[in-house]
Amino acid sequence: MTEKFSTKKTILLLIAPFILYLIGALLSQICTDLLFKFVSIEQQYIRTSIKHISDFAFVFLLLWLCIYKMFHLKFDDFGINLHFKWWSIVAAILIPAYMVVVYLIVGNLTVNHHSTGETVLLVINSLTLGLQSGFLEEILFRGIFMKTLENRWNKTVAIIAPSLFFSLVHIPSMSSFSVVGILVLIVAGTMVGVMFSMAAYRGNSIANSAIIHAIWNFTLISNIFNIVPEGAGLTNSIFTITLPTNNIFITGAEFGIEASIFAILAYVVVSLILMPKKKSA
Repeated sequence: MTEKFSTKKTILLLIAPFILYLIGALLSQICTDLLFKFVSIEQQYIRTSIKHISDFAFVFLLLWLCIYKMFHLKFDDFGINLHFKWWSIVAAILIPAYMVVVYLIVGNLTVNHHSTGETVLLVINSLTLGLQSGFLEEILFRGIFMKTLENRWNKTVAIIAPSLFFSLVHIPSMSSFSVVGILVLIVAGTMVGVMFSMAAYRGNSIANSAIIHAIWNFTLISNIFNIVPEGAGLTNSIFTITLPTNNIFITGAEFGIEASIFAILAYVVVSLILMPKKKSA
């Protein structure tokens, strides 16, 4: 991408894709609700898996049309492709594995009883959620937003600004709201955004941040592992790790363990490992 964006084009590239992302999710919701009125699907996990796939299709299509038809650019201009590096696969496995091991030490593991069919559906539902959220969010934040800001200003702005915004858009996902909880989320959300940015830059493709993001979501925020404080109630997951404390540094406050001190430590360490090395003079 050799074109230097004007201020006007930069603003449009930051606003239009975000609005279309929301519109795509809304259209998906309308279409799936309409589908389920005519097609009876009683199994909740099949319905939500279809919803995840629909979300991906609608949002991806609108973002593609936005970049290719509205701005006459290409996804490759924003590092949006499937050029995976081997280390991103390793990181995608090791980071959530570290979190599970830490919380197995801290908490108590319960294997929830599900039939074989239910377990398969839980895995499929978790997989579709991980891929949908992981790849779409990386296309928007580490693809379009990051490369637009790098083009207009520099890599520092390109890493920090979308990472901070990434944390802010997750505030509505909190189970409840407190000043401390919001501050913890902003710190953790910004740091994980920096980690994803480093992965995208190191591999010259959002595929590398997306696979880390997707497997994290598949493992820790879906139906595979649910890590919650004691008294949080039953969860529809394959495994539950119950924490014997409500300490916000361990639980991540109202957002959950993604904002815990253990998670933040992982974000910082991985970011430092992936940080591009300065070339010697």
